[in-house]
Parts: sequence; C-alpha cells; structure tokens
Amino acid sequence: NTARLWSSYGADAIGQVLIPIALAKIAKAPATVAILARVQEALNARMAPLVGRAATATRIEELVPILESLASGTELLPAQLETLYGITEAEYAALKKIADDLGILMTVRSRHETSIKWIRDFAAKLKPEALKIKTISEMDTKLGYKASDIGRLVFKKPKALIAFEKGEGSIGEAMAKVAAESGFEPGSMEWQNAFDRQMLRVKEWRKYEKEYKRLDSQGWINVSVDYEANAAADSVANAKSSLGLAKQNLGKYEGFQLRSVGPPGEEEYVVEMFNRKEGRFVPITGDIDPIAFTHLDGSPLTAAEHARVLDSMRLDPLLQAQHGESTTLVTTKYVDGGVDFVVNQFKPGEPGLQIAPGPSLPRVVRVNGAKSRWANSFDYHIHMDGGFVYSGSYIPKTALPLPAYTVPAAAIPAVAKVRALPAATTAAANVGRCRVTFGTPIKNINTVVDANGKLARLAGPKNNQVQEDPALHSECFSAGPDIPLVVSPATTVLEGTAVDAVEIAIPTGEQGWAEQGADLRVGDQVTIGAGGATAETRTIAAFGSIIVDRPLEFAHEAGEAIVVTAMVPRDGAGGTTTTTTTTTIPSTIPSTTKAPNTTIAATTIPTTAGSPAVRGISTDRSGNQSTPASASSGGSGNSGSGTVTATPLAVTGNDSSRTTALAFCLAGFGIVLMALAKRRVRQRHRPR
Repeated sequence: NTARLWSSYGADAIGQVLIPIALAKIAKAPATVAILARVQEALNARMAPLVGRAATATRIEELVPILESLASGTELLPAQLETLYGITEAEYAALKKIADDLGILMTVRSRHETSIKWIRDFAAKLKPEALKIKTISEMDTKLGYKASDIGRLVFKKPKALIAFEKGEGSIGEAMAKVAAESGFEPGSMEWQNAFDRQMLRVKEWRKYEKEYKRLDSQGWINVSVDYEANAAADSVANAKSSLGLAKQNLGKYEGFQLRSVGPPGEEEYVVEMFNRKEGRFVPITGDIDPIAFTHLDGSPLTAAEHARVLDSMRLDPLLQAQHGESTTLVTTKYVDGGVDFVVNQFKPGEPGLQIAPGPSLPRVVRVNGAKSRWANSFDYHIHMDGGFVYSGSYIPKTALPLPAYTVPAAAIPAVAKVRALPAATTAAANVGRCRVTFGTPIKNINTVVDANGKLARLAGPKNNQVQEDPALHSECFSAGPDIPLVVSPATTVLEGTAVDAVEIAIPTGEQGWAEQGADLRVGDQVTIGAGGATAETRTIAAFGSIIVDRPLEFAHEAGEAIVVTAMVPRDGAGGTTTTTTTTTIPSTIPSTTKAPNTTIAATTIPTTAGSPAVRGISTDRSGNQSTPASASSGGSGNSGSGTVTATPLAVTGNDSSRTTALAFCLAGFGIVLMALAKRRVRQRHRPR
C-alpha cells in the first residue's frame, strides 16, 4: 500500500520496491519486535480480568457486555473462544490449519454459544445460505418465543403482525402493545431494541412465508455454496465435462421441512433439515459467519486462492461452511456489497475474531468503516482495528490496480418451472440421499424436478411430459443409506430461444448453475423444454453452445430443461464407443459463434456455399473433407478406431487458412520483385 501511495506521487519503480523493504526491516528489527510484544502483553494483562468474568458467567446475557468491552487487539486462548465466540477449540484448530496452509488472514464473526449445544446434543445442521432468517435470541424470548429455542431456527408469525391483520390498529401500535406487555419501558434503549427485533421478524415473515412453505411442500432445499456470488471459481465443481463446460456450484439438495409446534390458530414452525448420518430431521443452528479472507497485507485473494479457501472450509467435517464471506459478496439486486454491508454484519460494539498463520493467538478485532474502501469484490481493503499488520516486503498481484469487475449474468431457474436434475460432483449424495450420475441408455431414467419441486419422470420419448412419480421423490428424501440414481444427461436453456433457431445457448463455465449437465455428445437426441407444453426433440449436431439438426418449432424461455432422451452408445466408463453418426449442420448457423473446447465425433459438414467450416476438419483441393489422425477425443477419453476419429471443435466460422496462405505468397512474390528491382538499379549505376 505504501508503494502504491509513493507511486501516486510520481516516484519511480525503484521506490516502489525499496520503501516496503525498508519498512519491513524496521518492523522486523529486534527493538521494534520487543516494543510491540510489550504493548501486546500489557493489553492482554489489562483485559485478563474481563476475560476471566466470561468463564464464570452463568447467563448468556452476561457475555454480551463482556464481549463488547474487550479492547480491539486483545489476544485470546483457544479455550476461551467457545464461551466468547461460540467457536469450539476443534473448530478453531480447523480454521487455524487453513490459515497456516494457505498463508492468509481469516476474520470471522461470533455465533451464539448455544449453537455448540445444538450440534453436540441434537446433531443440528448448520444454517445454509438459502435460509436468511436469524436464529432465536434472548430478545426474541422476551417477545413471545420459547427460551428453549435460543440458537436454532424457528419461523413464527409475529404477534404484532397477527394483531395488525385482525384490524387491531397499525403495525406500529401493535408492536408498541407487544413491547409494553413484555415489560419494556417506553423510550428506553431496550424499548427501541424490542421494536427493531419485531420489525425484523415481521419483514422475515412477509418476505419468506410463501417461499419457506413452498420448500416445505417440495421437501428439499438447495444447500450449494454459491461460488459465483462470492467472486470465486469453484475448484471442485469446475471439473470439465465432456463439453469442456463447468458447473458454478455443487447442486446439492437436502431434505427440508417446517415442523408445526404452535398452538391451534397460530403459525409457529421449527425449521429442520434431514441429517443423513443420523437418519432423521434435525434442528438448524447458526454457522461460523466468515467476514473476510485476505493476504497477510490485507489485499484481496485471487479467484483461485479464494476458491481454495471456500473448498477447504466446505469440505472440513467440523466447519462445513455454507457460504462465502461478507467482504467478497457480489452486489446484486437483492444484496448490496461494500463497506456498509460488512459493517452491518455486526451489532454495535460487537467484535470479530481474526486468525493469522504462525504462532500468534487469535485477536479481537473491529471493522473500521471510515478507514476501509471497497470498489468491487476483487478490489477492496477492509480495515480491522486491532488486527494483524504485515511487515513483509512483497506486493501481491491483487494489490495492484485492477479493471472494473462486471458481475456475470446467470441463468437462474424460475419458480414453478421444470428443471433438469444435477449430477453429483463428489462421492457424496447430492439429492437427498440419492447420488445422481449420468448413465447409459440401458440404465438411465429420464428424470426432472417438476414445477412443484418434486422428482418426476418424463412419460416417454413421444411427448416427454412430466409423469408424477412420488415413489422416486420419497425414496431420495427418506431415511436410509445413500443410494445411486442413474439419470440421463441434462442441462438448461440459458437465454430465450426464438422459433426457427438452431443454436441453443446453455450454461458455460462463467454462467453455469446447479442444473447444468455434463456428458452430452454429438448425435444425442435431446428434448428441449422437457416436461412442458412446448417440448420438442432434436439431435445435437455440434456444440456452440448446442447446435441442433433442424430449426425449433417453438420459442423456449431461459431455465427450461434440456434432457437427453436417446443417446449415442457410450462405454461403461462413460466414453464414446466406436460408431458412425452422420449429421448435417444447417446453413443458418451464425458464423460468429464460439464453441467450447470440446469434441465432435464423425460429423459430416456440407461444403456448399455459405455453410461454416470447422477448424480441425481439413478440406483438400477437390473439396473432400478429412480429419487429422492426431486429433484428440476430448472429454470421451477414448480415441476411437475404424471410421471414426474424434475432432476438437474449436470455433465455427469461415476458414481463413487459404486467404492467409495466399497473402503470404503475394508478400513473398513482392519481396522477390523488390530484390530484382534493386539489383537492376545497382547494375545500371555500377561504375564502368
């Protein structure tokens, strides 16, 4: 940061290197280190009595003022984190290992101490990103919630909202009545806090009532970590498919239900998810909330580094991270990212916890919004009062000025629309206890998620309409061990497709979502709009994204399912067997289409005027096409034999190789002519 400041004042590049090195030497000097150590020891000694009070607290209410009174920069022992931050020693060790392995700073927020009880005693699941409501707090219990529910998710219609809907005054009057009945003194800070909490619960109910009841009806919830929303590429789920495409999240679905616990006439539900290890539905409690992951100097991680952190947290059996951190959340129409968003993650006076690699103990820190800046998810600096300060001399590449970040468009399936079923990206089940894989025509079934969120089969190859199959849905979301579910490859329409179109955009590595498919092949028969009234079947002729053999009869909207209903033969391992499939690509394909790095097997392309040529298929002087013998098979993993050789489909468009060759010939001929002309001039002026 000093180097960037120096550069802004016109210093040369040498200064950009020398200044941070000089500062590093000063910071690492024995005298400086000794002074900093004494300051830290004095701070820890001053805070020791306060920390000691936390160990003897008998009520949760006693811990809040203690945590708020801790000075920024105070170091804590791992054993003290459970009481003050709701983080067990084992969970801290897991976070510390990630910080050590990746060499990063990790800042997290405290969670309610009772979360540990829910996990230990009730095998509770951690709150996924899709569930936005807050866990029950002490303030909620004063407003009508049960004290036994503190720390878990309960979805309850607020008393004030019930009174308002009955016509008993305005919503403000109803909240004032509830606060007064609960013993709060009008005009006090507690009175205002009671109003704020009631307003939060009223907003939650109005915003999520229909959505949560719909989730309860369908019986599952998407618990995927949204890498794209946190400006990170998923290093696990981004494994390339046979199309050269990649998913942007894991497409993992878990059983979900709202269990009614309220008296007759009142709506109160315990929110639960299915725990496959326990074989039953369990409560949902708070997770460890990530705030910021950065390099040691506070500069942002690259997308690849960021993905490694999220993967490490998600796959750790203790942490089981459900989402990324607040600092890198991409601004959307639903959420505003930036400094204010990070600051608002904390209650007034509430500190975070910062963990550094090496022998240092974790520190109490607070976000300083006035000293922070945030341009986008790749260009920011969140200042933590009391946090670790790096004294090294390197300047990470992410500390340099970056171009403006543009949030990529995403194809998100609309509610009440048939969706394709995602394939598992790991060995674990991803749809309840079903582990979905794409299979062969002999084993596979055509399966989709219907408009009600239920797993269903397509009725058949002729109409491809949804057929209710409650047995399949119940099987995947019932108690029991993991089971395999082999389905047809599937994907989705990315953008609206018009009548007579022959190219259908599907999600790519930058635009993918959970229902993106894999293992589609040239020659496969696909049904576009599967399960809907406009379902129609075509054959895949090429990829760019999907190019079909003949124009579409209907227009299709973004999010409609595309399911393979007849496949070209595959090996048992998923590769393409030796076969000959002749397909003609319509001449109406746009010449500017870019295709992913994928394969095309034995595709015959007409050489008539106006039809595009495909790089990797050469044409001799007589117009005959041939495929290079050295071409790879791409995603199939098999080179094939006989009459079939897989050929990489790089781009579609006019082949400019002849034009280029002609240009080189003309240039060479011109050089020869110029040389001959110069020679004649020299001979003419040669002395005689």
